[in-house]
Amino acid sequence: MKASRTFPGSGLAMPSAARAVQRILGLAPPLEHERAAVIIRDAILAIGVLGIALFTRFWMLGGTGFSGDEAVYSGQAAVIAGDSEMARYFVLISRGNSNFLMFQYLVAGAYHLFGITDAVPRMVSAVFSTLTVPIAYELGRTLFNRRVAIGSAILLAASSYTIALGRLALLDAALGFFFALSMLFAAKWIRSQHSQNLWLYAFAAAAALAIQVKVTGVLVVVIAALYLVASGQIRKIRLRQWVGGGAVFVLFMAPALIEFAIDPHQFLALLGDSTRLRQLFLNLITNAIKYTPRGGHVEMTLSLRNNDEVGFTVRDTGVGIAAADLPHVFDRFWRADRARSRRVMGDGNTTIPGGGFGLGLAIAQWIAQAHGGTLTAQSRLGRGSIFTVLFPVSMADSGAKVFIVS
Repeated sequence: MKASRTFPGSGLAMPSAARAVQRILGLAPPLEHERAAVIIRDAILAIGVLGIALFTRFWMLGGTGFSGDEAVYSGQAAVIAGDSEMARYFVLISRGNSNFLMFQYLVAGAYHLFGITDAVPRMVSAVFSTLTVPIAYELGRTLFNRRVAIGSAILLAASSYTIALGRLALLDAALGFFFALSMLFAAKWIRSQHSQNLWLYAFAAAAALAIQVKVTGVLVVVIAALYLVASGQIRKIRLRQWVGGGAVFVLFMAPALIEFAIDPHQFLALLGDSTRLRQLFLNLITNAIKYTPRGGHVEMTLSLRNNDEVGFTVRDTGVGIAAADLPHVFDRFWRADRARSRRVMGDGNTTIPGGGFGLGLAIAQWIAQAHGGTLTAQSRLGRGSIFTVLFPVSMADSGAKVFIVS
């Protein structure tokens, strides 16, 4: 006779072998006498997974210096925390096409607790990255089963990509945390038979925070909306729930909305299209590097001029541009004399790579003008070039920061 067990309340028997397979897969609950052992095993596993996440994200956290964006976010946080010296170097304004200073405010809070040090911003990111691991576990358990939940947590804890992002003072770790939290609340809202309004409001709050950390967090709202439409669940949501969820969302978005209401022009236009501005700066820098031979120098200077203009200058000691060619460098499709790309410098062994001018500088000038600025060029053949971008800006502090790179 085959050994079997009976489903509680069903009267149906299930073979022990089948039950064992289901228990291995996490599809069957443990028996009464097994519960304590299962709890202990899960606790040990959870501690191990969290240990992996903590070690990989906090070990030698300050072993390398800040990147450019890390320095900006950390500096803005220092301004928020009350460091008046940093206020001379960092503009405290949300970037409407990137973030709303949410991460910087969180780092500022950590500064108040632990002091303003280089380690604190990365610690904040590492904490968010680590806390995302148990959220991944609970999300897997809510949507699937314990086995999937454990696998998800292990993969996230040991993922080299999430570890790398969790060790940098960037927006991504905090965004990942609030994005995952929003998804968890959405899953609880859809799957739960009780307290649905509570999970809906929790989702609205977490989604608003995700968007304030980084604008791309809006995708969590898009994903939830697409699911509701595709599954037909949207028809089950009552008007009162829509109103309540919307009110919670607006409440948690209030800091960004207030900032926009106070100064919408500065909010939208000061940094403009950051992607285009980056293209402008990279174009000037790469040109300077390309046409400067080995042993030469490239200098980049950022300064505040006459309290109403910000200037960015790229100066090189490269091949330079002939006086006859200089008036045409910003013309579309115009290319400098091919001799510029074959010129031999210094000891006669260094050849500058070809390419000349095409659309690059014309596009750079268009980007500068589109943001209310100007781009000018000065050059002497064989002596180098100076490209200067000027942008109008109203700033109360006349301090300026100068960066020299050789």
